[in-house]
Amino acid sequence: MDLKHMAPLLALALTACSQSEIPTADDAIAAQPGPRGTVWHLTDVRATDDALLVSFQVRGPRGQRTSAWLDVDGIHLIDDTASVRYGLLDGVDGEALASSAKGDNLQISVESDADTPVWMKFPLPPAGSRTVSITLPRVGTFDGVAIER
Repeated sequence: MDLKHMAPLLALALTACSQSEIPTADDAIAAQPGPRGTVWHLTDVRATDDALLVSFQVRGPRGQRTSAWLDVDGIHLIDDTASVRYGLLDGVDGEALASSAKGDNLQISVESDADTPVWMKFPLPPAGSRTVSITLPRVGTFDGVAIER
């Protein structure tokens, strides 16, 4: 089979791989209870070219739709090696680089018993830093989480 005929098969295979790699709450590194009956499942702490991407799946309470907010200024990443605290990165529009950040708040809506993805971007700690701790107001701290590089 030549490359021209293989292209659709390769595209299908790549799509299947990327969809299976999306972390779910069941794949969580750690979980903490949050505001309004939510549970925050930390699913990924990954170094990109220029930032540290932190991902969560937020699960809603049983039997009800809810919304919750976190104060953006209280969200921190601590480099456990250097004991340096970082806040969220800002985008070109001045908003925090986090899903559904609006002004001073990160706002999410969660369906009953469903997971809502939430991501945040922080400055990338130096290469020698192996673990970080993530603090979310009204949720708590996820201590000593390994950075995937």
